[in-house]
Amino acid sequence: MAPKAHAILSPSAAARWLKCPASVAMTASMPEETSPYALEGSIAHAVAEAALTGEPYRAPEGAEGITPDFDEIAAEIKPYTDYVLRAADGAAAFAVEHHLECSWLAPECFGTSDAVIVQDGVIEIVDLKTGKGVWVKAVGNLQLLIYARAAAEEFKAYGIRQVRMTIVQPPLKWQETWT
Repeated sequence: MAPKAHAILSPSAAARWLKCPASVAMTASMPEETSPYALEGSIAHAVAEAALTGEPYRAPEGAEGITPDFDEIAAEIKPYTDYVLRAADGAAAFAVEHHLECSWLAPECFGTSDAVIVQDGVIEIVDLKTGKGVWVKAVGNLQLLIYARAAAEEFKAYGIRQVRMTIVQPPLKWQETWT
């Protein structure tokens, strides 16, 4: 399960803080708030983690008292879990909800990749997006670029020659890969 702490300069917010560095200081004293949509996404990620690892479902922070319909959510995110399982078949390394150290970019910067797959000199970062309103692109995606750089460094012993970054967004029937 992803760590409960959040990096001040998180890769998931890189598009904001790289364009507006002052936003980091401006938001530092603001309370961390969530929305029903963010909680829904966190639950979907926890269900995906359980489905991919075979471990029991563990409620994410903020959803401890919620009992999700595991089968319904698993069916909704099946395009993601199917993609990851196919891509990870025979992989040299495979990690789900994997902590990535990004302090080369900024002090105390880290993130959690939904899936990291290493196979035949290719490292792939796969990101599950559960939003229903905006297509998330893989091409030029700063979060994926940061994760890819961090994962390539961590898994360099596997002789990484190519990096692949994939977004799977089941609610919009959207998938895109950038190599």
